[in-house]
Amino acid sequence: MKEKSEKSLTISYLAGPYSSCSKKEHEINLGRLYTYYYLLTSEDHGPIICPPLMTAGFDNSPRTKDIDYIFYCLRLLSSCDRVVVVPDFSASEGTKKEMEYAEQNNITVELLPKLTERDISELKSELTFLSNYNLAALYGLDYLRSL
Repeated sequence: MKEKSEKSLTISYLAGPYSSCSKKEHEINLGRLYTYYYLLTSEDHGPIICPPLMTAGFDNSPRTKDIDYIFYCLRLLSSCDRVVVVPDFSASEGTKKEMEYAEQNNITVELLPKLTERDISELKSELTFLSNYNLAALYGLDYLRSL
């Protein structure tokens, strides 16, 4: 494994739809984010921040229901070098706000491509294995099965 110098380390922010939808859509959105997070991590893109993966389910808790998550998301985003955006984000107001913030603050915005049939096939196998150890991988599998 090659070592990276601190100067060459890029911190990415993974953006995409998460909330404001039905429970099933919510799970699909979480699965999409997890799948792309896994892909980016396995390609060694450096550290990746993805608030929905860090707080999944908190929005359903009485303790956290009044939190304005976009405020926290934009604060995290301000520390990143680039925003990577999953496909099919256009209905997400939060993702649009994140992209707008990035553009206003000269943070690179990169739109990720849709998964190919080959990607989907390989990822199903890998996430099946990971789902034995990681609950979020199950959401990833559900997302891949929905494609």
